[in-house]
Amino acid sequence: MDITDLALFLCKTDESICETNYECTNCDLLVPATSNFTYYLNLQRSDLHITDTDSIASILGRLFNLETSRQCTNCNDVLYKNTYFTNAPELLILYLPYTDVKINTSFKFCNKIYTLKGIVYYGDNHYTSYVISENTSIWYHDGIQTGKNMMFEGDILSHKYKKWNKYNDKNAVLYIYICI
Repeated sequence: MDITDLALFLCKTDESICETNYECTNCDLLVPATSNFTYYLNLQRSDLHITDTDSIASILGRLFNLETSRQCTNCNDVLYKNTYFTNAPELLILYLPYTDVKINTSFKFCNKIYTLKGIVYYGDNHYTSYVISENTSIWYHDGIQTGKNMMFEGDILSHKYKKWNKYNDKNAVLYIYICI
């Protein structure tokens, strides 16, 4: 079991939280599909075509309006797999390791604003984390280095241009956002 298994387990729901359809933008064909989304989203997927110019927000946009290889049975145009949350989630845990994309400290999704509240890093068989408090203070935790304490790293505004993808030679693997 690793951190992604834990995140997936913690975000598991008993009921579906999304509606998914295959949609043709040419003839408006709509075919219901099964949705297996939870509050944990694995963004490490080849069908998202992630590049270094992407951001968390742009990747989420593609994930929820995903062009597929399927063709419309009416007009042979491409089908898109569109997913809609029935209620905007209060929490999103995003798995996006080993990338150099722009990490949004906030973004709009499902007509709500989400803010970055935590990042989990991994390297040398060890996890560390950043926690961003309500007053936007950034705290660093490393059980080996800091024990049960966290180290104050500054304010999020002082880290405005920070690349959040790496810290102390460890790669970010999980990004935790909450809806405000």
